[in-house]
Amino acid sequence: MAATRGMSPPRPRTHFRDGLGLACLGLAGWGAAPLLGEPAWALPALVAGVGGGAGIATTGHRTARRAAMVGHLADALAPLLGITGRGRPALTAHRWTRGWPGTPRRLKLQYGTGRVKVDDATPGARVELGESRWASEVARQVSRRLGNDYVVCSNDPIRGKLTLKLQPSTPTETTQESPQVGRAKRVVNELLGGTATIGKVDVDEETGEVRRLSVKHEVGAKLVAPGYRNRVERTVSVMLPGRWRAKWDMEGDTVTFEVRPTLPESLWIPPLELPDSDPLANYRAVEIPYGVDEDSEAIAWRPAITPQWLITGETGSGKTSTGHGILTQITKFGWPVWIADGKGIEFLGFQDWPNVQIVASTIAEQVAVIHRAWQLMERRYQLVVERRASPSDFEPLMVFVDEFTDLK
Repeated sequence: MAATRGMSPPRPRTHFRDGLGLACLGLAGWGAAPLLGEPAWALPALVAGVGGGAGIATTGHRTARRAAMVGHLADALAPLLGITGRGRPALTAHRWTRGWPGTPRRLKLQYGTGRVKVDDATPGARVELGESRWASEVARQVSRRLGNDYVVCSNDPIRGKLTLKLQPSTPTETTQESPQVGRAKRVVNELLGGTATIGKVDVDEETGEVRRLSVKHEVGAKLVAPGYRNRVERTVSVMLPGRWRAKWDMEGDTVTFEVRPTLPESLWIPPLELPDSDPLANYRAVEIPYGVDEDSEAIAWRPAITPQWLITGETGSGKTSTGHGILTQITKFGWPVWIADGKGIEFLGFQDWPNVQIVASTIAEQVAVIHRAWQLMERRYQLVVERRASPSDFEPLMVFVDEFTDLK
């Protein structure tokens, strides 16, 4: 049931009358002081009366203007706050800025229960009072009518109280906000429950599209679940141009959204400095760089940590070329290499390569290589179990199987 509040008649404003009365008293004191034998009090009486009267009239007029502003805003927000009939919602303004008549830094609103339609909702659809989407729409309407940016400070659906705060303007905001920037702010604010405080925004100078924006929020408890954060990132990528990612600071309640860097189609990665050429000594230190991530940081394979590695991809995606690069690097470390060449022609060039002991081309040869590797592994296990050797006594062996799916 939506709330209904009766309108009380406005109290008459008497600031002009009170100010005029005080000014008249000052004039009377100015004229009466000499007649009473106190000429020294004439000027102070005049200044106090006229000055005080002007102050009362001025501050009273400003108070009246502020009250009228709040009243018009309350009437405009009544449908959005669930107020029906001729009622006016409970709306109070606090901590006004300087100026004439000033701007409230805090707005406290009381709302009822029920469902209302918001401007950006699907035709015919309604949202529940107190939802984050509804609170964000209230803040947007207030910002549009008062000409300043307001964000949700707190929202208590149980008590039906919504508090908005004035967004401080930054010195860099000297130009009108572009539609792209406005849309990015609205999307992020809605995803973060209407509590987003937008900081620095980076824009592409050529296209005007937003590339990066910093945000402070007040919904840290909701963002604890990784799935919720992933959903926010996916939604931003759908609603805004480009592929986006987010860097979350859960302790500081901040997040930075940015467009993911574009990866090159191909790249050359210089090999790392060679460790000791003795396989028994360099086993733990060997790592093979094979790519870079979005931040241009090299990604490497460390066999001592992850002994098995699978390369998969479509035809022509670079699997064989990547395999060649791995083999050329691993052999430089002195490791023996056995290759099962699925196509029989892709690794012929490694037949005379240093430390490559065999390149098996036929199916029978490939099966024999894999079976021999299994026998060697079982033999080593047996020696360790019998305490005749330790794992560090065995040099590493790399078995490279090409076209594993076809072989299997």
